[in-house]
Amino acid sequence: MSDARADIFARLRPALEAAKPLAARRAAAAARVALPLRSLAPARVQNVDLVETFRTRAHEVGATTARVTTMAELGGAVADYLRERNLPQTAKASPELADWNLSWPATLAVAHGGTVGDDPVGIAAARAGIAETGTLMLASGAKSPTKLNFLPETHIVVLCAGRIVGTYEQAWDYLRKNLEGPLLPRTVNWITGPSRTADIEQTLLVGVHGPKRIHIVIVDEEPAAP
Repeated sequence: MSDARADIFARLRPALEAAKPLAARRAAAAARVALPLRSLAPARVQNVDLVETFRTRAHEVGATTARVTTMAELGGAVADYLRERNLPQTAKASPELADWNLSWPATLAVAHGGTVGDDPVGIAAARAGIAETGTLMLASGAKSPTKLNFLPETHIVVLCAGRIVGTYEQAWDYLRKNLEGPLLPRTVNWITGPSRTADIEQTLLVGVHGPKRIHIVIVDEEPAAP
């Protein structure tokens, strides 16, 4: 630490200690963490159907969506999407989805694992969906490799309807309450629609930095415990 910086901290520390005892400051910090302050939620996510609001916002940013009632219908919905767009009926899915005991159609070849960029279709599960902007929250983990969200040209995301919340703050709350271990994921990605840029001569290009297509299958049912 530089002498100047050390001098600044030396001046600040006594002032802070004199203002409030250490125990009181620690208690205040713990209370703030336990009950963080919240901004006002926008009107468009208050007293609305969050699932349909999420779908509307997702469509506005270039994603497509489908909705099914049960996990048993998920495989058929994925196969239908790929067939209707003449896309390969082969996909790499996150290992997490293998624990969900899904049934994939015979016409759809699904392997579970990470990707090095040679898979045309990637399938992953979202931790949450934010109705405010149609954004997906995806988190890294041993069974949810991050590369699967960005390298395949077609990204299919499974989102349980009960995980759709109104705002970003509520998404963080949901993630903390449903951790798979004692720590937050190393990486949390917010994905809003397919990759796009207009950096080159102000011409909109899709798929330059990530998937060209994002399709979200919303499932009303939660997965069965592995």
